[in-house]
Amino acid sequence: MLLLFFLKILRKNRDNMPILSASLLLCQAGPGTIAEALIRGLPIILNDFIPGQEVGNVPYVVDNGAGVFSKSSKQTASLVARWFGPESEELRRMSQNALKLAQPDAIFDIVKDINELAKQLGPLSHISYSLTSSFYQPM
Repeated sequence: MLLLFFLKILRKNRDNMPILSASLLLCQAGPGTIAEALIRGLPIILNDFIPGQEVGNVPYVVDNGAGVFSKSSKQTASLVARWFGPESEELRRMSQNALKLAQPDAIFDIVKDINELAKQLGPLSHISYSLTSSFYQPM
């Protein structure tokens, strides 16, 4: 479940779509959600993870000071109250740490790497039919 705290519609863009703003993200430790939060500089409260595939994301966020892990709703409520009250500096610090971890150009780097690999491997004719059969479109 994904929750944005203090969600506001700031204005509408040229396509009449609302532009949203948030001060904090509460979510499961999914890598895509974390990546988006980091790019936006949002401090993160992780409340769960899928064993195996998401477990490593928790220490990445926590150890780098971009957020915390809390399965307790009472603890989460207390954190939010403190961060939007007397400990607002902590929220600002986590936001700065999140921005330091952000890799907004990662998708472009991945595409460049795939393109380089494709150039090295040559034409698709060298790839087994079983790997390319999903691309086959009968006429």
